Formats: sequence, structure tokens, C-alpha cells
Amino acid sequence: MRKLLITVAAILLGLSLNAQELVRQSHPRLLMDNRDFKQYRSQVRRGGNEPLVRIHDICMDRADILLDAKPLEYVKDASNKRILHVSRAALERIFIESYAYRCTRDKRYLNRAEADILAVCSFPDWNPTHYLDVGEMASAVAIGYDWLYSDLKKTTRAAALDALRKFAFETRLDDRLAWIRQLLESQKESEDVEDLVKSIKT
Repeated sequence: MRKLLITVAAILLGLSLNAQELVRQSHPRLLMDNRDFKQYRSQVRRGGNEPLVRIHDICMDRADILLDAKPLEYVKDASNKRILHVSRAALERIFIESYAYRCTRDKRYLNRAEADILAVCSFPDWNPTHYLDVGEMASAVAIGYDWLYSDLKKTTRAAALDALRKFAFETRLDDRLAWIRQLLESQKESEDVEDLVKSIKT
């Protein structure tokens, strides 16, 4: 399933490579905008691109299965060090559910994605001591927030922004994670991250 997600993301990214789209105020803007989604849906409906249609069908089948999945829970793995399996489950679910809703406008997918976003945003943290956990969880919430923005409840959007700020961006400033700060500063990205933290509510 991870290979499928990477494939779908690559296809969608190929439809929208304009970096200016990332700084626009409208949604969606991650990977695709409304124009790109319209074009994509049209290509799927026409059916001329067999691999694209096949990938779409696989995503939709998976979205239907995920409708009945158990709620996401904060459970560390056997090493008691990571929640990466939870982060990856969240990324798969929210990405696929958001994709299915954008393609069909079926509220079942929206409601399921919203429930999963709220579940992970209610976690105590996204396990910043293993930063891949944070990265994948932040990707999941960011895509769900962006792709579903107009149809999410205001309280859900607020919870998503708050979790992204507290569990992702602000953990980069945590003294316990000084090595991340040092890495960013060595790459001269510190000011960019600071600006991103300050502007996360826009």
C-alpha cells in the first residue's frame, strides 16, 4: 500500500508542479488544486489511461475497506519507542479517504477522514523522539486539512492546525531535540522554519 500511495502522490504531483500554488490562500493546494482535480477526474471518467484508471479503482476499493476500520489509537510498537505504524496507518487512511471524497463527494469518505484526523490530533503527541513518526503524521493531517478544507467542521480545522503546530512545528524548537535545530541551522533553514511556525494559522 505504501508503494501505491507513493505512486498516486507522484502522479498528482506531476499534474501540479508550480511552487507558487503552495503559497496561495485557497485550498486545496498540496499536490493538486481544484483545477487539477477536475482534470484528473475527467481523465479517469474518459478511461483512456488504463494505468491511471486501475490505480483509481484500487484507491476506491481501499477507501471502501477503510470505512469500517477500527479507530486509530496511540500505541507504541514492541520496542516501546515508535508509533510509526500508527503514523503510516493515518497517512494511508487520510490520504485515501480524502482522495475518495475529492473524486466522488461521497460524505462517507469525508466523515471517515474527519474522524481519523480528530483521532490523531487528540493524541498526547506524535512521538517526537522518533521524528519519522512526526513527519508521516504531519503529512497525513496536512493533506486531510488541505484537501477537505471547505467541508471540514471549523472545530476540526482548528484541531488540525493546533496539532500541526504543537506536535510538528514546535517540537523542532524543543531543547530535547536540539540535534534537529542544529541540522536546520547548518542548512540555513532555521529562519524559514521559524516563519512557518509563526504563520501556521494563516
